[in-house]
Amino acid sequence: MVYSSPTYANDVVYVGSWDGKMYAIDALTGEEIWHFSTGDPIFSSPAVAKGIVYFGSLDHSIYAVGQPPDSPPVADFTANETFGLVPMTVQFTDSSTGQGLSYQWDFGDGTANSTEQNPVHTYTVGGTYDVTLTVGNNAGSSTLWKEGYITAMEPMPPIGGDPAYFMIHSNVDGAEVYFNGDWYAGTIENGTLLVETCTTCTPVWMYTVKKCGYFSLTQENDVFPGKDQTVHLYANLTAPKEPLIADFSANVTEASAPPLHVRFLGSHVGIAESWNWSFGDGTYSEEEEPAHTYTEFGNYTVSLTLSNSACQEDTMVKEDFIRIAEKPPFAAGFTLSSSGGPVPFSVRCTDSSSGNPTRIVYDFGDGFMVMGPDSSHTYRSAGTYTITQTVAKFDPATRSTLKSTATKQVEVFKVFPLGPLAGFSASPVTGSAPLTVTFTDESLGDPTFFIYNTGDGFRLMGANPTYTYRTPGIYTVTQKVMKIDPISRQILSDVLVKENLIHVTAG
Repeated sequence: MVYSSPTYANDVVYVGSWDGKMYAIDALTGEEIWHFSTGDPIFSSPAVAKGIVYFGSLDHSIYAVGQPPDSPPVADFTANETFGLVPMTVQFTDSSTGQGLSYQWDFGDGTANSTEQNPVHTYTVGGTYDVTLTVGNNAGSSTLWKEGYITAMEPMPPIGGDPAYFMIHSNVDGAEVYFNGDWYAGTIENGTLLVETCTTCTPVWMYTVKKCGYFSLTQENDVFPGKDQTVHLYANLTAPKEPLIADFSANVTEASAPPLHVRFLGSHVGIAESWNWSFGDGTYSEEEEPAHTYTEFGNYTVSLTLSNSACQEDTMVKEDFIRIAEKPPFAAGFTLSSSGGPVPFSVRCTDSSSGNPTRIVYDFGDGFMVMGPDSSHTYRSAGTYTITQTVAKFDPATRSTLKSTATKQVEVFKVFPLGPLAGFSASPVTGSAPLTVTFTDESLGDPTFFIYNTGDGFRLMGANPTYTYRTPGIYTVTQKVMKIDPISRQILSDVLVKENLIHVTAG
């Protein structure tokens, strides 16, 4: 029995019925395309706008049924590495938001572009390259340009000649020295280690000095000896100032049903350099603050083992840390793809409600609402937002509408990369040749890489190097500090020049 007037749109007739169903019928063939059940008779005539059918039911509810049009996409991407030697192979990973996307990549080196979602590209010529990604769908397009995103370096050619030497100086005897990562060069004795090489040998791009009880130190090198020359390298090892004590927390530890998405957060004492997580369900991670999804009911014991290059190690075990229990017969529930992040922040809500609700609505707290069990939304302003899920269904036994709500919060923030600020002092700054000067780093912003230009053609690596001036003169000293911003992956740097800092007189 039909009481409502039908509505015609795009060759489809929509009509409600006494049986509590809204029908969509092909106007050309008369065949049913789909129907939607409300549980109570439908008297109102439906309205259609932008592919959504709106109608009311005797259960005192208004329904919106259909697939909304595509929303405009937002381009975003990452790379597995942004700095290295040519040939440099980079895996680009798309993290754009939007449905039905097409892709256009420009790798910045003049080679052919790519239309893959997650392309792999090899840079064969040294340089700094911009990378651009354009994504599009029926609702529009979006372009993201990352300036200077990839830095590829050419290897330095051998100098030529025969024997050459490196002299490694360290404050710790018994420390082992490694060149270019894994080539063992020897052990420090009486503060030094002389290593013979050759001018046509593989250049020493970096050196590592390590010993248990001290933090391993790896420094880059860009000074190479000529024939019968000796390049001095300096490594000042530091010992841990406190014990390493593992501890951790999580953004959520309980749920009424799987899947449960958990972000684990470290809160240890001391300096950790490696992380080993056991999630209690047979899976593991070596990330510092991993995310993990539990897919089954039960209680899970989580453990974290921390270690560092000073041979410190500690383990924290928390029994039944994650608990997933049965939930009530009819209840709202959902999980988030993430609990927060920088603007623009995209979140996906996945329904985990129980009791088979017939209507699910998400209110994202910024004026945007979506119907459907699994919904996505992008926040474009910083703030704290409460996401509310409302579920409902008609209960024939009580002739009433059952409703339940669940809420979760997300934090959206702006990120401003802060670069380091160069600063140093020298002592002494005057004296007769040979004059040994110690440079002391006073920079701000936690730089991780230091270069000193001594003013007489030499460059020193490390935060607090020592150098001997052997020729009388007045020297200008320059310090350059650098670090990589963990969010933008940009190399941030600063330079300080102190003119006429060192005065060396004849002995």
